[in-house]
Amino acid sequence: MNTEIAIADHLKSMLFKISKKIPRNLLYDDHFYHDLNIDSLDLAEYVANIEQEYQVRISDEDWEKLSSINAVVAYLQKQSNP
Repeated sequence: MNTEIAIADHLKSMLFKISKKIPRNLLYDDHFYHDLNIDSLDLAEYVANIEQEYQVRISDEDWEKLSSINAVVAYLQKQSNP
C-alpha cells in the first residue's frame, strides 16, 4: 500500500509534468491557485490525470475543496478506505 509521502511525491511529479512554472521547492500544503498560480486549464488536466492514475472520479464539488497536494492525498485515501 502506498504511504502518504509516496502518494504526495507522485502527485507532485504529476504536477511538474503539467506545468513548467511550478516551483521545484513547493510544499505539499501550497495552495494550487494562490501559492502555485496554476491556471484552470492546467488544473483540469491535473484532475483528469489523477482520476485516470488512481481510478477515481472527483466531482467538481469535491475538487473545489481540494486546494493542495495534501488535500488530494487525504481525499484519495478516503476514497480507497470509505
